[in-house]
Amino acid sequence: MSNSSLLAPGSTLEKRYRILRELGRGGFGRTYLAEDINRYGERCVLKEFSPVVHSTKAEELFAREASMLYQLHHPQIPRFRELLRTDLSGNRSLFLVQDYIEGPTYEELLIARQQQGRSFSEAEVTQMLFQLLPVLEYIHSQNLIHRDISPDNIIQNNSDKLPFLIDFGSVKQIAANAVYQFSKQQDTAIGKQGYSPPEQMRLGKVSVASDLYALAVTILVLLTGNKPQKLYDSNSKTWNWRSRVQVSQNLGSVLDKMLAEQPRDRYQSAKEIRAALKDPKLSQISSILSQIMTVNFVGRPFQSGSQTASSKNPPAAHNHQAINNIRKGFKLVPWKAVASLSVVLLPGMLALIWSHRVLVFLNCRNSRRFQMRQLQSLK
Repeated sequence: MSNSSLLAPGSTLEKRYRILRELGRGGFGRTYLAEDINRYGERCVLKEFSPVVHSTKAEELFAREASMLYQLHHPQIPRFRELLRTDLSGNRSLFLVQDYIEGPTYEELLIARQQQGRSFSEAEVTQMLFQLLPVLEYIHSQNLIHRDISPDNIIQNNSDKLPFLIDFGSVKQIAANAVYQFSKQQDTAIGKQGYSPPEQMRLGKVSVASDLYALAVTILVLLTGNKPQKLYDSNSKTWNWRSRVQVSQNLGSVLDKMLAEQPRDRYQSAKEIRAALKDPKLSQISSILSQIMTVNFVGRPFQSGSQTASSKNPPAAHNHQAINNIRKGFKLVPWKAVASLSVVLLPGMLALIWSHRVLVFLNCRNSRRFQMRQLQSLK
């Protein structure tokens, strides 16, 4: 669709962006990794949109519509810096400049694991869902649809290991619309075969449910290690994945609903999925931990350090009922479910236990100090 120009490593655009290497190419042009000379060599991505510049009006429309991307401010979305207009060998070019996220894509992570004979676990994809769903919730609240969610468009940031959404298909759709409006050149549908839902690939119709469908396909690919084409039966229009991997009933039900053939039968928001993923049995854990935090190691509730034992303030009685409730609660905890989600839960549980120990220590220390002051005053 475009006649983009190859930029050699070491060349500089507008005396600011030094090209390091080509990252990829597509229908709209090439994508480059560059460094910003004006920002101490900070790395960034230059994404070319060459067809847009064939028409001045199309370029203006693209610039106006793409401005919405600069309103996105989320820690798991690369920041859009500017729209760069430049001339390359006498040909006008247009680049979208955004932050570069250092790290492997989830497609690269999956390939590395497959070489070791494994794929992603249920705990890992569940954690990934809880990390990505708020990002989609934010994007959709800005009236944007990503349109191109897949393992190669999600990067695991090296610094904090969080997944980042990259390569918004909505940008490509804006460019395609601009080109079509002024040149009547209709391009193929924006999306990825196998990942994007049928209504998007056949009719170009997108919604919040479209992104959620693509996210579910991504999860299945990471779980099974199979391409979507091996998991989807085009004749029956059903996803046959359960024979390839075993997951909990709760996660399986959530994925099935995300993958419903008709958009109206899917979840209509990322928030709905987050609520559905919270297994009611697991809610018992937080209740029990809350009780533990309110009872000290000898079975007494925390008392203010300003109180001492006296006729008016007798020593706190052992809270046997609270202890018995905790003991009963521990028997009801679905420990198998806890084990499967240990990657997600363990850091938080350790933090709670450590916080509790610190509170007990501070409480005891304050009590001793107050008692010493009381004894000194009596002397």
